[in-house]
Amino acid sequence: MAMVLSHRKGRRFSPGRLVAWAYVTVILFLTIFPFYWILRTSLSNNYALSTDPSSPLPVGFGFGAFKRALGAWRRRPNRSGGGSGAALDTGLFLRNSIIYAAI
Repeated sequence: MAMVLSHRKGRRFSPGRLVAWAYVTVILFLTIFPFYWILRTSLSNNYALSTDPSSPLPVGFGFGAFKRALGAWRRRPNRSGGGSGAALDTGLFLRNSIIYAAI
């Protein structure tokens, strides 16, 4: 019984504990929010995104950005999705990143 009482004693509410949890919550939000925003934006259509930028979910859901980055794109659908129609040389970008990381 004494162990239970001592264990409960350590879990008392204190202002310091509240501040610590608030700090952890803010840091967690600041760490995770950019990843959420990147995913939301990458799954949105560029034109639709500009019409409803405050939506918490992807607007005009699609995989166009991923298709373009991986080379599985066509110029016309890319432009209709809000892209420039320009090709991306992902292999070159990957090679350059590996060279710079190695150096």
